[in-house]
Amino acid sequence: MVRLSPASVPEEVPCPACASPLAVAWPSDAGRSGIEACVLCGFRRFFSQRDFNRGAGLWLVVAAILASAVLFAKGPPLAWLSVLGAFAVVDGLLLRLLPEVVVCYVCQSVYRGFPRRADQEAYDPKVAASVQPLRGTLIGAPPSAAAGEG
Repeated sequence: MVRLSPASVPEEVPCPACASPLAVAWPSDAGRSGIEACVLCGFRRFFSQRDFNRGAGLWLVVAAILASAVLFAKGPPLAWLSVLGAFAVVDGLLLRLLPEVVVCYVCQSVYRGFPRRADQEAYDPKVAASVQPLRGTLIGAPPSAAAGEG
């Protein structure tokens, strides 16, 4: 996964598959209007999400489930509900406080600090399934290779 931001606009990034350098062609207005096409693979479909480590989020969910299960089995009545309630509060705070990032469906490049465009909505499993065959085939391709996608 490659992470890109307007503050650091590299001319080359390592390929996520083989680590060889890939040239990056940045559009001149990307910092103002958002990302229209992925600078790595050229694909034009993105999803937005909160800028939070997916692995850490999974561990938080697992910890909340385990803690509530232990309290359900051995703790005072309804104590397990307080753990789930606290987790819901933390989740809501993270949702409100963390900035959004835009992620390419094909190569999973993360764009931080760019404005989100109206067509960049939340993750859609149907779109992800439809682009699954393209993963790994467009990396390093010129943007015209995926221009018809979207």
